[in-house]
Amino acid sequence: MSTNIVPFTYVSPCNIIPNFTTTSQSPNLISFQNTSVVSAGNTGVVYNYTLDYGDGSPLVPFYSTNSHFYPNTGTYNVCINKSVMDSFTNNLICTVSNCNNITISGSVPAYNGCEANYTFNYDSAVNFTYTFDDNSSLEANTSISTSTWDFGDGTTGVGNIVFHTYNAAGTYDVCHTITTTSACTSTKCHSIEVSILPSFTASIRGNISYNYLGANYPTNNKMNVYLIKYDAVNSELNLIQSQIFYNGFYYFDHIPVGNMLVKAAPDVSDVSMSSIIIPTYSTSSLLWNNATTHTINSASPFITIANINMQQGVFTSGTGLITGSVITGANRMRGEGDPKNGLSILLFNASTNSIVNYTLTDANGKFTFKNLPFGTYKIFVEELGKAMVARTVVLDANNATATQMDFISNTKENHPTSATSVNNVAKNNIIGVYPNPAKNIIQIKVAPCKNQISN
Repeated sequence: MSTNIVPFTYVSPCNIIPNFTTTSQSPNLISFQNTSVVSAGNTGVVYNYTLDYGDGSPLVPFYSTNSHFYPNTGTYNVCINKSVMDSFTNNLICTVSNCNNITISGSVPAYNGCEANYTFNYDSAVNFTYTFDDNSSLEANTSISTSTWDFGDGTTGVGNIVFHTYNAAGTYDVCHTITTTSACTSTKCHSIEVSILPSFTASIRGNISYNYLGANYPTNNKMNVYLIKYDAVNSELNLIQSQIFYNGFYYFDHIPVGNMLVKAAPDVSDVSMSSIIIPTYSTSSLLWNNATTHTINSASPFITIANINMQQGVFTSGTGLITGSVITGANRMRGEGDPKNGLSILLFNASTNSIVNYTLTDANGKFTFKNLPFGTYKIFVEELGKAMVARTVVLDANNATATQMDFISNTKENHPTSATSVNNVAKNNIIGVYPNPAKNIIQIKVAPCKNQISN
């Protein structure tokens, strides 16, 4: 009896070159796939992979898929690095690298202007005592020249980081105003709830991720995360804490009793995220009234998990343009008719009810959506605790630009302004008014007549 022995060829793990492929999620957002292979028979070794994006950013672990945003055009030398370790001694056996060039053809403009913002947290040992910390976004080569605070209880403060103790529990409208060295001025106001510290310790924490090709990946950029208390009886929402987190994870400790929502938003100065990722509530809602509610009481677990799967917009190309503004109606924080800055404006595809993009109102309360394909859209003004009434906008070859898509923000809701007249209608144009009959809102469409009659 004879046995055929097939010889086994051992390939050193140091002789196998690591590799990766790329796909483009947008002109500036590149996805990297680790396609490295492992030789059979290499037991007792551990492989670690890192990726160098070639733009000066730090090395990052490279497991299966990474995504990276390149804000500027150019050619970048991207390298995958493989470290082979002895699994018994943990000693390094060898390192192997493989580099390839990628070309980025699109560039993202730098952030311009200023946007006041702040984070705040309460002292876990002293009732009613808070720390307020400036978190404003500024354009390059500028700094804050003045930083003032109105704590909503008749007192004020000055500085980038301030401490304040309230005399009693309640809801306070806290406004932070900055002026920069380039003469840009911005104000941000939040309604915060001041309450007695709980007698027990509870925590809310979770991962912040986004989905790509069916898998979730952590958001490693700067994220603003808000803990919000929801009073369903009085239909009120108030901020409890606001913090900055990185590396795709957040946490809030010493949570008071109540129903909580959690919201994450990319920092507006981080164009790599704010042009792609939409502010999202746990678990994956774009609107506060559809968000997951997390109940905190004495029977709650010590740690409540509230993961946030960030929603993404789409990159559009077209000649369509939508502009508008948000001004205040009757409310408790600002003068009637004043512009409202820093509000999230959400643009939906009306046909699919899917998110297209979002933007924030500027210092004058104005917003703009550019490069839109023709179609029907819905605009929402998203603000904590307020009902949202959508404005429908139709863009087509005859109406590629929609201006003055304005909203009024009052105490209870944000709703479209009502048209009182139609100006500058060209001769022989057709004016259509619908629906008929109308209940609350009418749509007015102006289009050229196909069979014009000469006078």
